[in-house]
Amino acid sequence: MLPCASMSGRRSSRLKLVVAMAGTGFKVAVGALVLATPMLGVWLASSLAAHSGRSTALPIIAGLLAFPAAPLAWDFWSEHRRARKQVTRERILTFADRLLLRTFTVSFTLIAAMLLVRPALAFTALSTRGDWMLDGRSGPTVDRARRALFAVAGGLEWLYELAHRNRYEKLIEDDSSAPGPAPTGSPGPTPTPPPTPTPSPGPTPSPSPTPSPDPTPSPTPEAKPAAPPGWPDPVALHPLVAQIPAGDEGNLEAVARFIRAHEPNPRARIKALHDYVADRIAYDAEALADDKIPPQGAQSVFAARKGVCAGYANLLRAMAKVTGDEITVVVGDARTDVDEIGGGGHAWNAARIDGQWYLLDATWDAGHVNGRTFTKSYRTDYFLTPPEIFGVDHFPEQERWQLKSRALTRGEFMRQPMLRARFFSHGFRLEKPDRSQVTVAETMDVELDNPRGAFVLASFARKGAAADARGDRCEVRPGPRVGVSCTLPGSGVFRVQLFAGPKQFGSYEHVGTFEAVSSQ
Repeated sequence: MLPCASMSGRRSSRLKLVVAMAGTGFKVAVGALVLATPMLGVWLASSLAAHSGRSTALPIIAGLLAFPAAPLAWDFWSEHRRARKQVTRERILTFADRLLLRTFTVSFTLIAAMLLVRPALAFTALSTRGDWMLDGRSGPTVDRARRALFAVAGGLEWLYELAHRNRYEKLIEDDSSAPGPAPTGSPGPTPTPPPTPTPSPGPTPSPSPTPSPDPTPSPTPEAKPAAPPGWPDPVALHPLVAQIPAGDEGNLEAVARFIRAHEPNPRARIKALHDYVADRIAYDAEALADDKIPPQGAQSVFAARKGVCAGYANLLRAMAKVTGDEITVVVGDARTDVDEIGGGGHAWNAARIDGQWYLLDATWDAGHVNGRTFTKSYRTDYFLTPPEIFGVDHFPEQERWQLKSRALTRGEFMRQPMLRARFFSHGFRLEKPDRSQVTVAETMDVELDNPRGAFVLASFARKGAAADARGDRCEVRPGPRVGVSCTLPGSGVFRVQLFAGPKQFGSYEHVGTFEAVSSQ
């Protein structure tokens, strides 16, 4: 019997040891998790500070309150109260346990407050400046750390989406026949249009550094998009747009039937639809400014001859149904030179031509908006634009409509420099900076490859200044490699804008925006 009792005792001892080790491991894991919460709070607060151009030192100092100052003060006050009340019963929790619990409570409360008060801003700050402590550093270890930080930030995208609503989504007409299959991969080269009668070119849009009805573009550091051959189309309306009989202009279906009857080529027919909508519909800037947007159904917009982006997109899809073409509406966010890094709500279209999907935005090709004024300025920058360029300033809610082999995350979209499609049509390649917002000591530098010899101007203004405020000029060094230097006055966040034109003494148009945080 003794050997059996001895074996049972050894098994019991081993079991107790395993339980004790498991308990210790659990406590260590919980302790590490709890102690990480103050670090997360400091990271969030300091990223918000970096994004808004404030000192990151204060959030770090404040983090010491979460651990250990506030928990220690809390425990000291608790002990003081017990002594005053002459409480003699033994505590259930040890000092270490109480310190961990109070650290977690204080830190979690601070983090929740920052996330809930401004969830969209918190996500934007973490996604764009969450690696502020790595500024100026490079190497494999730094790159891994940066990817890890942005991966954690990406986990909060759901919070951003809860707080961020696309005001145009509810204005999109229901379409039960919307395409079901998910488009995959990047489209090949834009199909070559068939020969068409040479139109008498309308007036070339007068380039202007004025914001357009909705958002702006930017390339990723890894893949710098370049304008492919054949894009954009010449700035000339399809001839049929000028030939539509006056008697048909009062009826949406009649206009679409006329285009269908006179243009057999699918690619050219969709160009005619795009051009008609971009040319005939004015952007309803006053309704947008007053936040009183009327119904945006296709028939309503066609009758009023004005609408916002949802109206342009609805009308283009409705006309395509009559012509027998496949066009759908895409909703998401987009950026202009006056938008925040994350952009604002927008709607555009995707069209299928010969089995391949392409992207187009008739709203942005119609003209530009300044306050309550819409200026008509037809162009083709956003007609069948390559996804790598279209995705610099357009981010669809449904990932499939990026039409890319590797879709961007929202954080990657926000980190892209805010470049317009016109930037790429000028042949520019951005070499520096590679982010939408960067920290500089005093001077913001921009470098561009300029193989076509375009001319560049640049200016800067403090962020938050009126959209039409005249900024200070930056120094520009022309040539095949353009250098831009902006000497910033004092600390804060500044917006640096680039303008380009084919002639030195001519019209220039806005092609890009960067945010510079001056740390003077």
